[in-house]
Amino acid sequence: MTLVDGNSRTKATPVRKSDLPEDRQKVIEFGMLQYQQVEHERDQLKTELVQYKLQLDDMRVQLGQSQLEQDSMRSLLTALESRLSASQIEADQRVRGYMLERDQVLAERQTWEDLFTAIGALMRAFNVPNAPLIRGLENPIPLAPEDEEQSR
Repeated sequence: MTLVDGNSRTKATPVRKSDLPEDRQKVIEFGMLQYQQVEHERDQLKTELVQYKLQLDDMRVQLGQSQLEQDSMRSLLTALESRLSASQIEADQRVRGYMLERDQVLAERQTWEDLFTAIGALMRAFNVPNAPLIRGLENPIPLAPEDEEQSR
């Protein structure tokens, strides 16, 4: 060990290949080979890790876009459903209105049918012939008393 400015440092003396026995040289060569293989594998794994991180970032971006699309589709679906329900409500109201109008027309028709049936019954009860009652009058019958005064 040598002291330099109060600090202790060890000097590594280079070992020459010829100074070591052959079996130790093979162990060193094998160790260096393994070390280099592990270093190479580590570098490959680092490269793969970087690629996987990039893929993960891309997938996160795609996931964000998919979520945005999904949210927009949900809002569109909600809007369409509300329009559909409003249209259904409007159609139901129109149908109810038409049904009410139909019921009123049928009631009026029934009233007219009852009136005509009553008139027919009255005509049969009083033996009114089934022929025109007024045939070519020369002097028309006045409808109101004022008409009689005017014709004199």
